[in-house]
Amino acid sequence: MMSCEKDTSTKTPKTQKPKRVVIMYAAAENTLSDYIIGDIKEILQGCKSIPENDKFIIYYDNVGLPAIYEVTNKTYGASINSLPSVVDFQEDLDSASPETLEMIMSRIIERYPADSYGLILWSHGSGWVPYYNSYKTKSFGVDNKKNDKNNDVGTEMNISDMAQVLSKYKNIEYIMFDACFMQTIEVAYELRNATKYIIANPSEMVGQGAPYNLIMPYLFEEEVDLQALLYDFHDYYARKNVGLTLSAIDTKYLESFAEITRSYLKRHIDENWNFSTTLNYFKFGAPGWGIAFPDMYDIRGLMQVILTDEEYEEWNKELNKLVPVAYCSDYWYSSYPQENQTIDKEQYSGVSMFLPLNKYIMSTTFNRDYSSTAWAKAVWRELYSGS
Repeated sequence: MMSCEKDTSTKTPKTQKPKRVVIMYAAAENTLSDYIIGDIKEILQGCKSIPENDKFIIYYDNVGLPAIYEVTNKTYGASINSLPSVVDFQEDLDSASPETLEMIMSRIIERYPADSYGLILWSHGSGWVPYYNSYKTKSFGVDNKKNDKNNDVGTEMNISDMAQVLSKYKNIEYIMFDACFMQTIEVAYELRNATKYIIANPSEMVGQGAPYNLIMPYLFEEEVDLQALLYDFHDYYARKNVGLTLSAIDTKYLESFAEITRSYLKRHIDENWNFSTTLNYFKFGAPGWGIAFPDMYDIRGLMQVILTDEEYEEWNKELNKLVPVAYCSDYWYSSYPQENQTIDKEQYSGVSMFLPLNKYIMSTTFNRDYSSTAWAKAVWRELYSGS
């Protein structure tokens, strides 16, 4: 055991090996600090449906020192204040660093061997987008390293670094991002060797995040019922008249999907495209939006503009394999212009994609940063200039 942590658990009789251990990695040392408390309350409400021997393990880094908690069906009725930790860390950790992610994953998997794992990555998110034009794709998590719940300036995690860590563990059934903007084709492609399924949303996530008390049973299924999980997740907010986008990606189709997408883009690369009416989850340069992120167009809407009708019909068959389930409301709420954004459901796939357009050259390094992503290397190859 590392000297910077204290094992606070008591010895218990050996039980049957869990079929599923769900790991929540909660990087909440930021402005989402209060929201994670509500989500843990939901976990403690829903934990009665956790199968015998299975476990829900929470790595929790909020304002204060991090800790690891174990939740089982016997934890039902506990409060967040009465939930005992199994590991207390004696110093603060940078939870937005890949080194911390690897240490926590290894620690939990060593302590809780299981047939398979589910992983929930909980924090801020910005898709593949670089952090402060750093020439790296740092896009998950914020750790301000000040234990300040009013501060979102700090470390973020490079998705390629995340993928390098998570690809070491060959039995992660799914990765669910409880974070904004993470269902991008670029993020998914980077994580294609890390998991079977990616569950996330292409737009901003509602602050309260997933309704864990409702979706808990699905998280422990041997074959996760994606349709039911996403339906209950979306329906929870639909009944509250809150807009939401949500989808699931089947990663085994990502490489073939990249190849067919590349083949079609190659045919049309020199054309002038007009995306003014294309479904867009971040409107670069528009009033109220700013230029922190590039346009985040829905990939279906993009290809409807770029391809011929015959090409689109063939390409869309592959998209439907890649994205077996997607839900959306008639709108989602954006905190940037602070108003609802209408969703054209004919364009909606639940996955966004970046295009390296000339409009980014003067004011950002997005095009140059994008060239380092695995998706850009696979799809654009000689087509992508990186200029």
